[in-house]
Amino acid sequence: MKVTIDWSGSFQCRLATDPGPSNSSPTIYSATSGWTIAYGEPAFDRLIRLQSPVSLRTALVDSWEDTKVTSVVLSFPDGSSQTDETLKGKKVSYGTVVFDGPIPAQETLKGLEVSIGTSGEFTGKPSSPAQLTGAKFDKTRQGLYEPAKKAKLSQVKNPVRLGTIGTLMTNYAAFYGFWAETGTVTLNATGTAEFLRIPERNAHAVTEFNWEFSTKFFAFDGDTLTGRITGQLIGNLNPAPAFPFP
Repeated sequence: MKVTIDWSGSFQCRLATDPGPSNSSPTIYSATSGWTIAYGEPAFDRLIRLQSPVSLRTALVDSWEDTKVTSVVLSFPDGSSQTDETLKGKKVSYGTVVFDGPIPAQETLKGLEVSIGTSGEFTGKPSSPAQLTGAKFDKTRQGLYEPAKKAKLSQVKNPVRLGTIGTLMTNYAAFYGFWAETGTVTLNATGTAEFLRIPERNAHAVTEFNWEFSTKFFAFDGDTLTGRITGQLIGNLNPAPAFPFP
């Protein structure tokens, strides 16, 4: 038996960018400040948030959507499959996690802890670092950015921010077209969720599976410090132990 859990939604990452120091929170654009700017908001903290964004800005190219499980599919050795409602619609969190490393799109997800639900339904920690595998580029997505952002500029009331958007529009569009994903890593998982095959009604706990995790970040808007995310867990049921016969 295999369980496939997929999720999608928004992420926020309030981070400074090269050539600015990684722990800085620049208040105005300059050649030495990087291209992500604070406008009188709480200091940048680099946390990757999938829920409850901090000081969420206006003029979002993509509306904010809390990251939630979109599908759970159980697949069986006989080739049959069924959907499962156990975790569908539950919120997903990556814990207190940051992008960590000197090379953009090759960072590790430091502090990653994958959780689904708010009552301990699923929690997993990677057995090895989850690392991005490098930047890829979607030129079509890049072309969508500028017209979509210009259509939202009436929402921007801060003249400094408005001027920065105009200066960095091409840069923001380029980064909106980039995407990066992790390699697959195994998770050590616990939780109260159970996966039930119908009609046999035999349920299997989270701890009965070997879990693999991967995720993808894309459509990051350097103005609003938000982007889109997808992710997947695949759990393969541990084989039943063999009992020797006398």
